[in-house]
Amino acid sequence: HYAGNNPVRFVDPDGRALHLLNKEQRKQVDATIKRTIQNLDYIINELKIAEKNNGPLNKNILNAARKYIKSTFGESKEDFRILKTKLQCLRIGLYQLSSLNVFYEDSNEAYGSFIAMAFPSPFQNLIMLTKSFFEERDSGGWINKEVTLIHEVSHNITVLHTNLFDKENYSAY
Repeated sequence: HYAGNNPVRFVDPDGRALHLLNKEQRKQVDATIKRTIQNLDYIINELKIAEKNNGPLNKNILNAARKYIKSTFGESKEDFRILKTKLQCLRIGLYQLSSLNVFYEDSNEAYGSFIAMAFPSPFQNLIMLTKSFFEERDSGGWINKEVTLIHEVSHNITVLHTNLFDKENYSAY
């Protein structure tokens, strides 16, 4: 991404300049990707165990699923398989993501209005982050770095293909 000794600047049609991440930003993004994959692996494994043993799901996971997915989550063992499959898709999308296909948007106008934006492609995940992403907590709470990356990766066509026009699947939940 260099032309001679000068870094290439990507500019979208509305004039916002997109930059490659600097060293510290790459480090934060790569650490967030790694941590998010580890957390997804834990949840996926717990779902596999509960599904295989036809037994109870980890109480924290069950309560979160009932709060954010549906209040009757877990009453059907099919719920475990469906969630596990979707989380595996997200895991693959995150695994394919790296700080090399994540860009930084430097417009002051964007801060506060959104944290990140995906550019879905069937072949790779391209994500643009704003300053707000780097100011978020790493994990915990409603909005954090992990949730932001999961959300943006979910837009990819080969992952979950969520989009603004699909109001049922494109909500905060």
